[in-house]
Amino acid sequence: MRVGQRLREVLTVMDGAGASTYREVWGHMDNIQILDVRRYCERAVRFGLAEVRSQKKPRTYISVSDWRERIILDKSPAVIERSLAVIEKSPIVQWIAPHNPFNL
Repeated sequence: MRVGQRLREVLTVMDGAGASTYREVWGHMDNIQILDVRRYCERAVRFGLAEVRSQKKPRTYISVSDWRERIILDKSPAVIERSLAVIEKSPIVQWIAPHNPFNL
């Protein structure tokens, strides 16, 4: 799994701070916008590298214990494989008459 440096940094902060909101994670980081931290927290949950402890707001995030191994081994349970269904359509033949610009 390709995980960027900022997401790794967010997960490391979550490891040290324990269960925390994205604002608390943002307080431990430098040179990053608060909404970007929120986006990284949600992305970590989507990748299966973090969990949400509270569904009501403010949400509390905590990293899973084996997030480093999941990054290395690419064993994220949140990765969904999508298969495209091929729809066979019968050809539709339309007879088109010559164009007449005066036929209103």
